[in-house]
Amino acid sequence: MMRKTNFPILRQTMVALSALALLAACDNEPDGPRYNAGTTLLFYLGGDNNLGNEISDKVEAIRGGWHPATGDRLLIYGDVNGSSPFFIEITADGGSKTIRELSQEDSADNRVFARVLNDVRSLYPSKPYGLV
Repeated sequence: MMRKTNFPILRQTMVALSALALLAACDNEPDGPRYNAGTTLLFYLGGDNNLGNEISDKVEAIRGGWHPATGDRLLIYGDVNGSSPFFIEITADGGSKTIRELSQEDSADNRVFARVLNDVRSLYPSKPYGLV
């Protein structure tokens, strides 16, 4: 003798479980790129050329768009033709502080680039890093 299956109860159970799974997937997180808190981001701006006059505008645009999460750091190395390079940190309040005083150097030199990257890693230990 065959047992009769109660399909309406099974169907209701499946609908309830599906709805629960869909609700669990919803969150209030904003769409867009996400990164780990505590990220150190370096902008390497080599302007030791005919684009050097754009460096200060770029720094101000970066500063204006910087809205850090807790523990995030924004560092900028900039080299403007005819001036000493600068190496600064943009603070959470939009200010800046000098990381290191630098003398005239060629930002296109791979040794300068490697030194800056090593400075970032030693002065600002972080799990994730970003380079622009």
